Amino acid sequence: MEQCIAVKNKVSIYERCPHKALENSEFCKKHSKKNSKVYDPNVLNPLNSENEVDIVSLEKITITKNGVKVLANEIKPIHLFTYLITVNGKVFQRTLSILTIKRLIETSYLIEPFSQVPFPEQVIQRAKEMLLKLKFPNIDKTIKEKINVNINRLITKFQEIGYYINIDILAKMKKREFISWYYEFKDFYWKEFRNFNIDVALIIYPQLDIPNIELSILAVTDLMVELVSNSLQGVQLVLQSLAQVNKKIKELYSDLI
Repeated sequence: MEQCIAVKNKVSIYERCPHKALENSEFCKKHSKKNSKVYDPNVLNPLNSENEVDIVSLEKITITKNGVKVLANEIKPIHLFTYLITVNGKVFQRTLSILTIKRLIETSYLIEPFSQVPFPEQVIQRAKEMLLKLKFPNIDKTIKEKINVNINRLITKFQEIGYYINIDILAKMKKREFISWYYEFKDFYWKEFRNFNIDVALIIYPQLDIPNIELSILAVTDLMVELVSNSLQGVQLVLQSLAQVNKKIKELYSDLI
């Protein structure tokens, strides 16, 4: 007898049923009913992906139970989007929530968050087809989601100048640390830099004075993303001021001080 062609169960939709099919049937006794979901070996299995966490939403994708890798329950299995991407000639398999991909598409930020290379067109097209099939309504991003996108963009900019920082370091910062970061940049690093480099300062930010902003994590990260957008010097200043308020970064990269 051949193996049943159904998926294992509703939770394990990426695993094939281990039982034998009934005689003259493609399904086992359990899955012989109508509407059994058929296992598709051509669909990429998130259990085989290299990442265990969605780097943007910070939701867990897989966990290890009793020494076995299984899907976490933070993202619905049907919402997992697994893809292949080539970086420097090497192929990687990764998984994100389809909602993460949706928000990247909505913001036109079509950069693969792990490697910082553009998503292949075929991956984006497949994501769009999946979104249409799932019929997700257009919803505004939550404040937490906006903050996570900002943090991811900052981490990307830091990497561009050679500073590789675990995203958790920023994600776990307290509100008071973000506020201290803002004041450290505004009252010290920026004032000293702009007094000696007015032309470059105006490229980094179109005003000589950093404005007073709402003292929230979102407002601070919004400002920092704007400051790193236009020049290498802006990225350096933002990172140097961050090192003054974050001990882990200060310890990792003492040369920033």
